[in-house]
Amino acid sequence: MGIYPNGTPLALFRPNDRVIRSEFGTALSKIMFGTQYNEGGKTYYERHVEVLKNNGTIKNTTPNMKELRKRAFVMLYRTQN
Repeated sequence: MGIYPNGTPLALFRPNDRVIRSEFGTALSKIMFGTQYNEGGKTYYERHVEVLKNNGTIKNTTPNMKELRKRAFVMLYRTQN
C-alpha cells in the first residue's frame, strides 16, 4: 500500500480508495512479518495472504473482495491469538 515490493514508492498513492482483501492482507502481513514474504509468488500478495490463511488470521482469500472495517477488525483480533 503505497510502495512496490522493492521499496520504490508508487507514482500515484491512493489514500482515499477502498482497500481490497489482497492489499489489506499484504499490509497486515508486512506488519506481522516484515518483508519476509515479499517475493516468490505469482502476484505481490500471494505469499502474504497464504501465510495469514495458514496461521488462521484470514479465512476468505478472495483477492478482489472489498475489505470492510468489521472484517478488518476481526482479522486484527485474530492476530492476538
